Amino acid sequence: MDKADTGCAVSYNGTAFGAFHPYEILDLERAMSRIGWKLWLDCSFNSWYAEKWPATVIHTANPNALTRMTEIISKYKTWPISGSQIIEDEKNEEHNAWLRLIRKHIKTEGVNIEAAIKLYLPEGSDRINNFISSHSTWRGDCTVKLEPPRKGSKAKPRPYIETDDGKIVYISRVRRKEYPLLMNNIGQKIYVSAYRNLNTATGTYEYNLILAPYFDN
Repeated sequence: MDKADTGCAVSYNGTAFGAFHPYEILDLERAMSRIGWKLWLDCSFNSWYAEKWPATVIHTANPNALTRMTEIISKYKTWPISGSQIIEDEKNEEHNAWLRLIRKHIKTEGVNIEAAIKLYLPEGSDRINNFISSHSTWRGDCTVKLEPPRKGSKAKPRPYIETDDGKIVYISRVRRKEYPLLMNNIGQKIYVSAYRNLNTATGTYEYNLILAPYFDN
């Protein structure tokens, strides 16, 4: 083979007889070699590519399956592994990533981070008020209050959160995921983090609110 080639040679009894280029197989071979395993491939003769040069077929799983196999061998140092264990581990990783995000944006003293809720408000959402749009980063305690329905209305009351100086940070609606949290903390302090990010791909802002109750609420 030309050493400048990016492919990988395959051999039988120490003699190279062909080459292949799928990077997924190369990644798998590297992952296996790190734990002392050797990659063996099933091959079969197909036809003659040229005089004395056979065209050989290498039998493997599809690229997605090879990539998944590489990920599992790299992480668990074995193969195969129980699907239920992978699902459980992925749930734990997602949960830990969520907790890292929460700890990054809120204080942890006395705050129940397990009960925290993150709200994503895309630019143009009618849930973005003056307070949210005018603060690129804001953190602090807010009081949860209740806006009663208009007289004669059968609508449910709407909870909202307010700063100590009377600025409304956010008004919730029925069926929003934060509604139960706010209704359970009427008259109580909760910790609020408001921040925005610029989506460089679209050139628009993405607004975020994290609401976290205190343990003694």
